[in-house]
Amino acid sequence: MNNEEHEYLLSLIDSVKYDDELFTIRYSSDKIVFGAFIKDNPLMDKFFQYGTLYKTVIDLDNKIKISLKTSIQILKDDITDDFNSFIQPSENEILAVYYAENAVFRTIILWDILAQIFNVSYGLETNVRKINYKFFFGKHDTDLFVKKINAYLMEKDNTETNPWKGNHTYINELRNKMTHRNSPNITTISSLDFEMRMPVVYLLKRIIEDYHQASIFISELLSQVLSEYNK
Repeated sequence: MNNEEHEYLLSLIDSVKYDDELFTIRYSSDKIVFGAFIKDNPLMDKFFQYGTLYKTVIDLDNKIKISLKTSIQILKDDITDDFNSFIQPSENEILAVYYAENAVFRTIILWDILAQIFNVSYGLETNVRKINYKFFFGKHDTDLFVKKINAYLMEKDNTETNPWKGNHTYINELRNKMTHRNSPNITTISSLDFEMRMPVVYLLKRIIEDYHQASIFISELLSQVLSEYNK
């Protein structure tokens, strides 16, 4: 990983910031209201639902950052720049991929949390246990915000732009292969699959740009949500 790649990827990660105090009600300097069931006040009931989801976003974000930055640091410290898909990966590469794969799974969860926040915000009352972000947003494509999300989720692959296009499609397919078929991080040529192992920096750019975009959508939606309470 060269210095330019290193700085670009870290800048994307560090640009994602959340306010720990958001959706927090304090009744003294060191005491907060953790939550409540308030069915007779829908606005406050939603406030505590947002609080639950927002804390989940922060928890995911912290863990994604740890995984991504650890993977980047491993590559930065690795003096071996040569890459060959047909050569057994080094221990450092395996470790960097391990942390990158951790980030993949949590980034996909981040997309589901975006759908959960939208579900609460628009009062759709979809069962929280049945929300899958791709199906969910596909059903609500009449909303302008969702149209933007779906346009991104369905982008065609293009690595001639910056950021790259089609990152989410790539990451989603990566996750599906890891979960249901065969590892995309090993080179294989068979009737089962044809897969060329990619450099870890390639995976990281895809993952980080997708994580960054998911975070942009979350921040945009949260801004809409907060406007409900600032009237």
